[in-house]
Amino acid sequence: MKKIILVLLTIIALGSCTKKTDCKCGVVTDDDVEIDANFNPHFTLTIQNDCSKNRQKFYMSQGTWMDNPVGDNICIDQVW
Repeated sequence: MKKIILVLLTIIALGSCTKKTDCKCGVVTDDDVEIDANFNPHFTLTIQNDCSKNRQKFYMSQGTWMDNPVGDNICIDQVW
């Protein structure tokens, strides 16, 4: 009887574990280079949030923009 209870408690404990999603992370859905009136480039990534599924455009450095193509996972220092 004790073995059955131990097995059931183990199953319940393992079943209650849930994967935490970092709400500061998401998937890059679009990238773009915007040119301002002075012909300066501004590198943008549109990211879909893993928690809310909202999409937002972020301005990035050229290095970050080049290192994160569409389809990559990326984390930002803020929740959006």
